[in-house]
Amino acid sequence: MARQKNTPNAEQVAAFRALVKGLIPETARYVAVTSWYPDPEDGPGGEGSRQVKKLGPKRLARAAVEMYKGSTPEDIEYLGGLPTDFAGVLKWVDLGNESDWSTTRLMTLKDFNRDEEERERKACEGMAAQIVAKYKVKLTSLAFIAAVHRHYGRIADSERRFRTDPEVRMERWARASSMGNSEGFWSDNDYSSSLQHRAEEDRDRLIRYLHRYCPLLMARWEERRAARRQERQGG
Repeated sequence: MARQKNTPNAEQVAAFRALVKGLIPETARYVAVTSWYPDPEDGPGGEGSRQVKKLGPKRLARAAVEMYKGSTPEDIEYLGGLPTDFAGVLKWVDLGNESDWSTTRLMTLKDFNRDEEERERKACEGMAAQIVAKYKVKLTSLAFIAAVHRHYGRIADSERRFRTDPEVRMERWARASSMGNSEGFWSDNDYSSSLQHRAEEDRDRLIRYLHRYCPLLMARWEERRAARRQERQGG
């Protein structure tokens, strides 16, 4: 395949590859996070998807070389010339996936982990606030933990019965068949399964959140559970 006009030749690409490899530290650990904007059809509450790609020294060098292969003299000038240090190499890392519908950020693995921790904390605080408001309990109470298990347990049990209860399944199948929509029966099953797993995951996320930020409260909860197990066993 012929290279584009004014782009580097094979010898120049090889030289660039050797250059960037020598400038990238062996300890370099980066993450490229691509975020797609929500689909307008999902409404104001829609969430976009994300793709996380980890980049070590080899992948950083490969991404920089790929960008260099398609560069023109104008591109090189725009980026400040060929890199002379690691910061310069990062300017050449082709993040990809850039479009009107997405943005991509390049960050160190340390910064990414910190941002993910903060992101998870805020998400859990939002879920916790909903539990507090719905069940009228205090966040730092044993009643809150019980409400977490009750709330998500009810959702998971309801979705499980939707798929596994014989009478419910028969009624759903008869209705779908009468409408000539047997595929709808199975797609409803898949959707119900996803709702069940989402509820179980959200419950586990909140419990992990409490273990991290309210360890004394969780210790009291575990003590109470142990005491109740002992009572049931007659001890």
